[in-house]
Amino acid sequence: IDCALCHGRTAQGNGSLSAFFSPPPADLTGDVVKAMSDNDIFQVITDGRGLMPSIAENLSVNERWDVINYVRSLEK
Repeated sequence: IDCALCHGRTAQGNGSLSAFFSPPPADLTGDVVKAMSDNDIFQVITDGRGLMPSIAENLSVNERWDVINYVRSLEK
């Protein structure tokens, strides 16, 4: 719910709000995110980056790790 609005249902950065961002939201299935460490992804979710706000208020620490595990599952 928190991620799909911008990153899209397929996590490719094509969510319903993505057209309002420049640069567009990250493609979570792409090479840039694949190259990031789990800690780096956790930090982005926690603190935000660029136009992406912190999601720490919406997700517990365990839920943030669930998101990371989900993003990693997209690579397969």
